[in-house]
Amino acid sequence: MHRGAMSASTPLESAVVAGTIEDKIQKCSQELLSFVAQAQEDLRQQRSTWLSELESERQQLRDEYEAKHLALERRERELERIAESMRRYDGQMNDVVAVNVGGEIFGVKRSTLCIFEDTYLAHLFSGRWDENIERDQSGNYFLDFDPETFRVVVNFLRDKRIETPDHPAVLGSVSLDKQEHFANLLDFLGIREYVEVASDSEPSKVAQASAPKAGGSWWSAVAPTVIQRSLAKPLSRESAPSEHEGRGSHSPSESAPVPHANRQTPYLWSAERSSSDVPRQAVNTRKPAAWSRNGKHPRLVIAEDSSECVCPDTRIYGGSAAVRANRAYTSGAHFWQVEVLEASDLSHVGFVAHGWDAFCDPVGQSSLSWGVAADGSIWWESKQVGKLPRGFSAGSSIGVVVDLDNPHRLCHVVIDGHRYPDVFTELPAKVYPAVSNRRAPARYKLVCDLPPPHSLLSGAVAAALQQREEPG
Repeated sequence: MHRGAMSASTPLESAVVAGTIEDKIQKCSQELLSFVAQAQEDLRQQRSTWLSELESERQQLRDEYEAKHLALERRERELERIAESMRRYDGQMNDVVAVNVGGEIFGVKRSTLCIFEDTYLAHLFSGRWDENIERDQSGNYFLDFDPETFRVVVNFLRDKRIETPDHPAVLGSVSLDKQEHFANLLDFLGIREYVEVASDSEPSKVAQASAPKAGGSWWSAVAPTVIQRSLAKPLSRESAPSEHEGRGSHSPSESAPVPHANRQTPYLWSAERSSSDVPRQAVNTRKPAAWSRNGKHPRLVIAEDSSECVCPDTRIYGGSAAVRANRAYTSGAHFWQVEVLEASDLSHVGFVAHGWDAFCDPVGQSSLSWGVAADGSIWWESKQVGKLPRGFSAGSSIGVVVDLDNPHRLCHVVIDGHRYPDVFTELPAKVYPAVSNRRAPARYKLVCDLPPPHSLLSGAVAAALQQREEPG
């Protein structure tokens, strides 16, 4: 009896077990189907998200391409206009132009006015800006200058065309009451750097006229004018005559400086002529390292000694004001320092190459320029390529060391004593110190030809410098 009961219960137990297994299989199947369905939905959503992001990036690239294409078309049309303008005046440099200066008519050859190619006067009469030059009722070019002082300038330019090494052109003098206006005119036309005096012992009339006045700094005198100009109608880059320098291959010999006999040659290892090769009455042809009066924003103000510059308030038209130095470095190791006397919203310190004329853009955020911003960001021809651990502000001192004899042509930066090597490499053939502001005004002082820090130079250059510094 007991055995029969046990054998009868066995099929029932088997059925229960079988039903439990089927339930588990069905449950697992449902869970698996649910998991697969969820995975497929997740994949669809992820695919949709990726497609949306790709389409957004594609549209962004398309917009950037169209914007750059339009910019290139505008630039191409502008270059064609400039080329056509230059072709129109090419071969006409010997034409005589009539210039009304303060009511007096001057008949001058165009080539005479353009003898110094990188000056404002040459740009003005190059033919590129003829449509922008004011004219009188008779159609003559009109310049609102004192005719007596302008006549001295024109005669000097005429003499430059026929000068000889033994008889260099000499700038004439003006009456005492017009010397200050004369100095300002030379600065405005951009020819002060080319003026030669009769001898080393004779003081220059220009130097006397432009000497700082006692009882006040130059900045306190020009500050109201700078503020007033910055609030005036914005000057677009297209309407401002800018320095236009052609590009090409350069070698250190193209601008090898000639040291003055009475001036100690700073740290420079490029080949130079000795002072005995310089004619006794010739002026020093090496420009003093200072801010350029030609390579700058039209409203940027340069101090009388050219060591300080003031970038105006550019917030009214959302731009910048930039300036470069008047001398380029091509070889050797050099160290210059920029003192930030007043910082703008985002000051930029760096250098530019030959051919740079983006006076309305921050240094480093335009072609042919490299710079470090006040927040430490590093800019290389419009692209941010890194960021330094520290930035700078008003009162800071930014040193720039260029090692141009190094195969990689290196640039090192020193901010308030903190050294950052190899910030830039593969520097251009010509390197000009440069600065700029952004929106708010800024003021900088440039000090060049300082002894480069040995620790930031290549071994051979540092050894050569050490040998030069040793006495005897």
